[in-house]
Amino acid sequence: MMLFGLLLTLGVAVLSVGLRTFHNSYAQKAGALGILAATFLAVFFATDHWIWGLVAALAWLFLPWLEILTRIRALRLPKEKQLRPKSPPPSDTFPALSEITREIEDERYIYVSDAGWDWEDYRQFFRLFYREEDRAQAAICLNEQRDFSFYYLRISSRTKDGTVWTTWNYPLSYGLNLSPAFRINRQRPDRSFWQLDQTHREFLRRNKVDPA
Repeated sequence: MMLFGLLLTLGVAVLSVGLRTFHNSYAQKAGALGILAATFLAVFFATDHWIWGLVAALAWLFLPWLEILTRIRALRLPKEKQLRPKSPPPSDTFPALSEITREIEDERYIYVSDAGWDWEDYRQFFRLFYREEDRAQAAICLNEQRDFSFYYLRISSRTKDGTVWTTWNYPLSYGLNLSPAFRINRQRPDRSFWQLDQTHREFLRRNKVDPA
């Protein structure tokens, strides 16, 4: 039984790590679930108590929050920043970039440029898109500081009076004060770009917005 548990745990762990190497979000999510399963199995077979296995697996879910709570206050930004042309990050840093780009282009957005800026150990990367039919702007946004990073998607529409209506899935509590000219429609971080795009259209219709 002990040997069976060891082999089963190793098999699940190796498969999970392998799935995480694919440049496909579904494979990576399956790999993440596999890591949770491998953790559960390892602790379960070691303690012979399923509750401890469950606790160990769930502990993985709290690690990102621990990192956010301990590091987010250390994120510093300059008072002024200017975007410049910037090369995209390597695939091992942002493996989902190509897939998200395809998802955005599938919604008839046209790639415009890659831009960003670096300041001390803080880096931002933006891949920008534009859709002519409704003059919507979309962006893939990657924030990095040291070994802490996250990305979010943003869709914006500007009206003639200068108001910017934005739908995004920014995953953290936004600590900066936004200009009164901005209207934010915040969505869950796990939403796909297609879902964000549909929600943004509804956001504009609900507020009777006619983009400039």
